[in-house]
Amino acid sequence: MNELNKGLGKGRGLPAGFERRDYVLSDKETVLELNEMVWYPPYGEDTNHYHNCIEIGVCVAGSGTITMGQKAYPFGEGTVVIIPAGLHHSQQNQGDPLTRWRYAVIDERRFMTEIPARCRGDVMRFMQRGRTGGLYLHEGEVHRDILEILRSMFDAHTRHAKEAQGEIEALMLLLLVRAAREPIQADMNAVADPLNMKSIEPSL
Repeated sequence: MNELNKGLGKGRGLPAGFERRDYVLSDKETVLELNEMVWYPPYGEDTNHYHNCIEIGVCVAGSGTITMGQKAYPFGEGTVVIIPAGLHHSQQNQGDPLTRWRYAVIDERRFMTEIPARCRGDVMRFMQRGRTGGLYLHEGEVHRDILEILRSMFDAHTRHAKEAQGEIEALMLLLLVRAAREPIQADMNAVADPLNMKSIEPSL
């Protein structure tokens, strides 16, 4: 798997404090990374950022608030977020001084060209609906299914690393097809409307 590009630069024409954080693309893999990270507060003024890839995160420990687009949601152990490329998001920890997350990162454009045609329409519509708000899941049947798929992906990666890439990509397709059944940006879970932000279609 590739590592996140640490050379973070400001996107041109973006408001102050908005940052583009690129993942390194691959000519062989569609699932670019499976990683686990610990986040320590507080964060600086450049908290709001976006990526050139789809980022799927699951909170393993800790709690706080995550903002996606114009909505902020409470997160805790088990919370899942799916953040399309170009969608501004940020995280603020609460209580415990750290949070631990697992992330899966997808090269969206490459992934969409390689999945079966019968699945492509549903996944494309799902990603387009999520451009302005992402997907937040903390309970319910879809949430449980996606958690189980993510656990299987990380388990395959731990056991077999790069030899499991085909299995991981198949599981990622299953995850996105399953997520496509869930309504986007459930307002009942939102706790604030802190920033008037729009998504950007990143140039890759």
